[in-house]
Amino acid sequence: MLIGDRKVDEVLTRFGVREVRFDAARGVILNGRSLKLQGVNMHQDHAGVGVAVPDRIFTWKLERLKEVGCNAIRMSHNPVAPFLLDECDRLGFLVIAENRHMGDTHVDQTPKDAPAKAHRDLSSLVLRDRNHPSIILWSLCNEQWIQGSEQAAAMIQAMKQRVLELDPTRPITAAMNGGFDSAKGMGSVLDVIGINYNPWVYDSVHALFPKAPLIASEIASEITTRGVYTMQRWEDYHGDRERGHIAAYSISAGPAGQTVENAWPPVATRDFIGGGFVWAAFDYKGEPRPFGWPVINCHYGFMDICGFPKDSYYYYKAQWSEEPVLHLFPHWNWAGSEGREIPVWVHTNFEEVELFLNGISQGRQRTVPMKHLEWKVKYTPGKLVAKGLRAGRWSEVSHETTTEAVALRLTADRCSLAADGADVAMVTVEALDAMGRPVPVANHKVTFTLKGPGRLIGVGNGDPSCHEPDKAHARSLFNGLAQAMVQVSKHSGTLTLVAESPGLTPCALTLSSQ
Repeated sequence: MLIGDRKVDEVLTRFGVREVRFDAARGVILNGRSLKLQGVNMHQDHAGVGVAVPDRIFTWKLERLKEVGCNAIRMSHNPVAPFLLDECDRLGFLVIAENRHMGDTHVDQTPKDAPAKAHRDLSSLVLRDRNHPSIILWSLCNEQWIQGSEQAAAMIQAMKQRVLELDPTRPITAAMNGGFDSAKGMGSVLDVIGINYNPWVYDSVHALFPKAPLIASEIASEITTRGVYTMQRWEDYHGDRERGHIAAYSISAGPAGQTVENAWPPVATRDFIGGGFVWAAFDYKGEPRPFGWPVINCHYGFMDICGFPKDSYYYYKAQWSEEPVLHLFPHWNWAGSEGREIPVWVHTNFEEVELFLNGISQGRQRTVPMKHLEWKVKYTPGKLVAKGLRAGRWSEVSHETTTEAVALRLTADRCSLAADGADVAMVTVEALDAMGRPVPVANHKVTFTLKGPGRLIGVGNGDPSCHEPDKAHARSLFNGLAQAMVQVSKHSGTLTLVAESPGLTPCALTLSSQ
């Protein structure tokens, strides 16, 4: 704003230009090219810090998603921190921004008589975020029980009109988990129909609304716990009921959900489905199904709440990226289980894989698209090797039986930080044996000491049943891993983080802040 020739106020807004089109037959067309949305649902929290997430952790999480091949994010189910959208703009993600309810209401499910005029929450969302080029869809609600009714269609129509008044450039959607067979429900007025789970309705919804583009707004809800490989079964789940852990093999899913191999292929093989959004990228606090208290966070992520990959992370990476993926699991530390059959899985995009135990072949298998490979191997300590063939070249990965842990190791995502009072280093903590190999079953309690211009803002380990405090200077490893987050002050200098545990050689990590 100018008063005369003098500038007295200004607002700087980043913006971008691209063409996004949703086609009922071809899915998503980005800048003239067909694109399958390889998406995730994401909550706004993290181990150690809860929902008070420093900006750098948002960036770190988005970098993990880029590595797996993710190109789209559905924000679940509320307006998110503006910085998160800034980073989605910068890193090139496609975003569904989501309103929680139809109408102006703050109850769990939208009632039929909810007012549909003011739309205060929706208006605030669109007004605040409409300049973000990452946003490609406005989602008006998630899983409302009246979704198949004429009342829902009327509410959606009113909300759609309000969005168009504020932003005529983007289509609207909503996430439906029922009412799919209603020609008069909300599906009849959505620009893009969002389907949560229920992959068996994709074809029938497409037939009922042949001119409407479709997306799988929520898929999977596979439940796993990182590093847990028990096959014990109860009811419909596998795992350790006493500890509140679910097997890391892709064999269990939440209510109405599907395992990864039943969730992604129906999306990938249908051109008229614009893409799918996995529930969820990261574990988050709450929804501990199939458990209750004292389990304190969900098992839905293909990364745990610290962002450590679970095995299903590599299933998606094999399908979503061009990088060679040859992921072998489980670990090979099974003391006391000599002679017992251990299921050995491989997630891969190689053409074929041969498995060896201590140099002896356990068989060669051809890869089936979008499926894992599996062997049953009687446990003997030693070295388990998977050799894979891709484009005429062989590669291999392996797991070795380790000895007892003797030392700690600290590894930071970055060692040079900005002295701005906000930057964060994400530090991984591991226990190593005498040969320097990570011990995958280590659960030692680790104590941290930090010296220098900064502070330890949180710790975590990915265990959904762990009640150790997040705001502390100690944390137990969980299946070999823990995480510490170091935030700098506004003063330059050297920070030294020391990790100690009884009986283990301590480790020191040096960070610089400038």
